[in-house]
Amino acid sequence: HLPRRFTRGHVHGFHRIFYRPSNTILAMVGDVDPDDTLRHVERLYGQLADGEIARTPGPEEREHKGFRFRELTGDITQTQLAFGWRTVPTLHHDTPLLDAAAAVLGTGRASRLYGSVREKKLAASISAYNYTPTDLGVLVVHAEGPPDTAIDAARVTWSQLRDLREAGIGRDELWRARRIFESQWIRRLETMEGQANHLAEWEALGDWTLGDQYLERLLTATPEQVTDAVQRYLAPEMGALLLYRPASTPPTMRDAETMRELLDASPSAPIAPQPPIQAAVTPPTTHLPRLEREIGRVRVYRTASGIPILVRRKASAIVHLGVQILGGASDEPVDHAGLTSIMARTAIKGTARRTAAQLAEESETLGGSISPSAGAESFGWSFSVPSQHLDAAMALLAEVVTDASFPDEAIATEKTIAIADLALLRDDMYRYPVRLLVQGAFPGHPYGVPANGVEQTIARIEADRVRAWHQEQVLNGAAVLAIVGDVDPDEAAALAAKRFDALRTGRPSGVATPSWPDRPTVVSESRQKKQTALALAFPSPTRRDDARYAASL
Repeated sequence: HLPRRFTRGHVHGFHRIFYRPSNTILAMVGDVDPDDTLRHVERLYGQLADGEIARTPGPEEREHKGFRFRELTGDITQTQLAFGWRTVPTLHHDTPLLDAAAAVLGTGRASRLYGSVREKKLAASISAYNYTPTDLGVLVVHAEGPPDTAIDAARVTWSQLRDLREAGIGRDELWRARRIFESQWIRRLETMEGQANHLAEWEALGDWTLGDQYLERLLTATPEQVTDAVQRYLAPEMGALLLYRPASTPPTMRDAETMRELLDASPSAPIAPQPPIQAAVTPPTTHLPRLEREIGRVRVYRTASGIPILVRRKASAIVHLGVQILGGASDEPVDHAGLTSIMARTAIKGTARRTAAQLAEESETLGGSISPSAGAESFGWSFSVPSQHLDAAMALLAEVVTDASFPDEAIATEKTIAIADLALLRDDMYRYPVRLLVQGAFPGHPYGVPANGVEQTIARIEADRVRAWHQEQVLNGAAVLAIVGDVDPDEAAALAAKRFDALRTGRPSGVATPSWPDRPTVVSESRQKKQTALALAFPSPTRRDDARYAASL
């Protein structure tokens, strides 16, 4: 309620106290002349009054010992779990080590928690991160999923943390975490905005070069150093657990002591050793793709089987690969809505040559992750990696797209997670009203059916149907390949044609023109929330109508 009592005087006073030259950092990156820019800055800001900054820090966080537990309830459909441990500030020598530990735990599909919690259908999602605002830090493990598996998810998470403390960090998993950090670092510095924010943020902490020191510490950390940090900061007696569950579900544990006893009794859940990385198989040479035309800076090639390949050369340390296919959700039978989404998600869970774990490990070791997507009219997969890994990344992406094995267990897992995701959607006060709006605007049309399906249709999708859908929609679909990066266009197009030789061109079935309701339509739902969400829609020009530019404006 405090913001409601703010007056203009409060806001103006805050601005007058803190928005002073000595408390401000200005970072500019771009094709500018430094001397001219500085003179311009001086003209704009040189007369601002300076003065001493009166700071009022919050209360000091006292040290504590003893596991803490709290349970909350609300009008939600899924349960939220959050473990937390007090850590250290951003500039502390141990912060890069804890960041690496969090990545080993919960970053990427090859992480410990993804494999032991998410892939075991105990939670719809799980992540780990070390949050360090400035003066202190907290390492968080957060999971959300069905209420009936929440306690099991907590127990497995606790056992993974125990195994991390006792058995230590593996050399290979630390190497994977480093590659992910390194790629994220490169991606951020790809844009002028990213560079300016990087400079300003680290300068605010004392010196912009501190960022380079942080990265060096992280990329040179040893498994022993990271394990030591885990043992010192993530002790069981220093942890806390918050559980937020639907009000309709029964209570879990009555106090912290009972919860701690339950967690400590959890059996060990060691991660199976990874199979050796498979050597890339070089396919036989195919006909070189034909250059059809160049539009702007995009060169358009076409393979012998008719697949278009779009290549844009762009100065960048990252190369982006994409496969997009028309159709999918718009072609699905109404009683199998979500089939394309399940197919796209399960394609990354194993091929004829690699298991899901191998795909995750190899893609993340390259510094990226293959990402599936499914929309109303198209679907596909994308992969971004440092440019030197183009060939290996292209091989992995092609294997996922053309040679996915769709194991029964993987399909069952993705169906379970998809249903949990749909339940979570009802708790999202932005996306859920928009979904209701679209359903009301396009009744009986594919646009009105969510691309990720509904609970009833997801449940009836069978493994054989997924495999047949892949054959029909992918191997014989209307596909487009795209490559953006600092590449030789002819060589990149030839590589794509070779790797994706199994694709054959098909014709999209097209989508029937939808009809808009002829009278105002209202869809509403009441919830016990502190917010009200309102979404309003009108018909607008199609993407082929030039009036869409005016509509956007």
